[in-house]
Amino acid sequence: MNRIIIMLFGFILCNKTYAGNSVGNGGDFVAIEFVKTAQKVVTLLKGKRLSNELSIAVNQVGNRLASTRVSSIRSLQLNGKDVDAINYPNENKITVSQVGWYFIKQQDVVSRVTLVLHEYLGVSGFADKEYQISIKLAEMVSAEVKFEPSSKDRFVDQLSCLRSFELEVKSAIATSESFNTPLIPTIFCKNLGAAYACASFARKSMSDNPDWFTAQKRDARKMQESLEYFIGMNRYCSADVLQIDLKKELQFLEAFDIQIKKIIEMMNYLDEIGNSDPIKP
Repeated sequence: MNRIIIMLFGFILCNKTYAGNSVGNGGDFVAIEFVKTAQKVVTLLKGKRLSNELSIAVNQVGNRLASTRVSSIRSLQLNGKDVDAINYPNENKITVSQVGWYFIKQQDVVSRVTLVLHEYLGVSGFADKEYQISIKLAEMVSAEVKFEPSSKDRFVDQLSCLRSFELEVKSAIATSESFNTPLIPTIFCKNLGAAYACASFARKSMSDNPDWFTAQKRDARKMQESLEYFIGMNRYCSADVLQIDLKKELQFLEAFDIQIKKIIEMMNYLDEIGNSDPIKP
């Protein structure tokens, strides 16, 4: 599904694969959400009165759920355009854009369900180029689909939002250097608004859930200090924006990104063991 608006903040995780009920390399939250959405939707659709054509499509998608490999990467392009996902029927796999998935999640449920069905229909060999089948099916069940992410999932989502902010700063610097043009710090403040909200949420999550970090107190303390510094960046945008040194701030963001990846890996492990017990060193 092409995006008309390119969302700058995405759910940034490592490129991993999820198929059926198995998770490899510590798990991929985007792939897991994508597959679980499909499983929930197919279950609901099988309880509906469908035409013969739609019934065949739903059954075929259901048969593909366990065998189709789903993975996510930061962003995707097809023929030079940003897309939210690409399906590969011959390889029986779907690749999801993490940025695109985060964007879709902020929209209505119909958009999310439509994307998932469209990709699985493609893998299953059904022509759904104009979303004629996926939209029809999505509208039948979207009112019944409820998404209630766990507190850990929401926390990782916000951390990933912060990682995207680093990517945008890098992109701004690279573009400036490529075209030999002055850096425009206003892009920093424009994107900082959303990232500021993510940082505030992440800080509260860490404060409310100290049991997540029992065996990683040092990493958690560093993370909290970095969050405080990050939140403090907002002072730049309420003062003299033109004095912002983006290259200097990028040095902090790169170190911050390493800390975030450590915390995300830890949260992946918590999700994998299925509880929030203290992690063994």
